[in-house]
Amino acid sequence: MKKLFKLKEWLTLEETARRLTTSFQEEVSIADCLQLALDGHIIISALIEKNRYGMWAEKRSPLSKELLAGFNKFLLEKGVLKENPHVLDDAVEAISNRMPIRMSRYGEVFRLETGIYDLPMIGAEVLDVLHLCSIHQGREPATFINLDGPFLIDDERYISIVEPFIEKAVGYKMDDAGKLRLFDEKRKEFVTPDNYHSSFYPADGLRDVEFVFRRVNIEQFEKQQLDEYTDLNLNESLFVIGAIIDALKNTSTKSKRWTQDSLKLEIVENTENIKNRTLDNYFSEANKFYKSNC
Repeated sequence: MKKLFKLKEWLTLEETARRLTTSFQEEVSIADCLQLALDGHIIISALIEKNRYGMWAEKRSPLSKELLAGFNKFLLEKGVLKENPHVLDDAVEAISNRMPIRMSRYGEVFRLETGIYDLPMIGAEVLDVLHLCSIHQGREPATFINLDGPFLIDDERYISIVEPFIEKAVGYKMDDAGKLRLFDEKRKEFVTPDNYHSSFYPADGLRDVEFVFRRVNIEQFEKQQLDEYTDLNLNESLFVIGAIIDALKNTSTKSKRWTQDSLKLEIVENTENIKNRTLDNYFSEANKFYKSNC
């Protein structure tokens, strides 16, 4: 699994749980992996295998945010809080950050290619992951809806998943210019960026997809957790290594079978420069790093 991990581009939920269990030396379940994704700690992805339709989408500033910015400018021009203008800026930013994201679709409707897509967790895809997480936690899944539908990320661009009102009515047809385009047989017209809403609507969820985790996203998550131990430094690490070498070299019993606890006891007894708790931290992180990279 450890060597194979480096060759895989993505892992299933079960494989990810096993990987993180090994990396962090504590039991990690599928529900834990899904919860970490919901909480924004790790990026989760979806394997799209069936034919799905999508449109490009982009984030747009909410109208209320634009109104707040205009109101802020008006107050500044009137001299309100002119001695502390940053107060208004901070207030606008704080309020804006709590506003829901507004997405705008653009371009032609297109079929998605089979592959792995990251989830931005801004639309109905959140509800799909939450539903599966509830099942793995042994809870009754709640029923929610998101009218914007689910979104995916492809090459740092957003894709809005849309579905035809009548599945069999939509297909590809050659136009007068010899270009293959989506055609709505019921409406007797080609689907365009201006009329797509007459033939398509935002999907209510991702439905039949498999949730997975990309290897690069797992590695990034593991690195972030290891980097949190700011109390561990290079000089102290070298000191610990030196103390281990000294303990092994100067032991009176050459045939002794060393364990982590016996090494720790030997080091603490022979030096006053390091404590039990510090050694525990270094040994723990060293074990995690070794097991996740060997």
